[in-house]
Amino acid sequence: MRLTQILAVELGRFGIRVNGVAPTYVLSPAIEARIASGDRDPDAIRGAGAVEMFVRPEHVAEVIQFLCSDAAQAISGTMIPVDAGRAAATAYRSYAGGLPWETRQ
Repeated sequence: MRLTQILAVELGRFGIRVNGVAPTYVLSPAIEARIASGDRDPDAIRGAGAVEMFVRPEHVAEVIQFLCSDAAQAISGTMIPVDAGRAAATAYRSYAGGLPWETRQ
């Protein structure tokens, strides 16, 4: 993330924007194979984020497409997580000891 910020500052004067995309587990053929073999739990992957879903390659591609478009011309020096809220949920779980709707025993 810091390299993204440094490059954004150094290259911005030339009209070059620099951003990063930080995906989580992406439902790629490799992950699908691990799920099929029983090496990965699909419910654990879907449930790790704030939004229960699989992150698919097209989700990552759509963020990259946006960042490359004129719609993002004022955005530079950022890292955008494409993680269905996994980073937020991890921090929340660490701080609060779980999610409020989960039953604690």
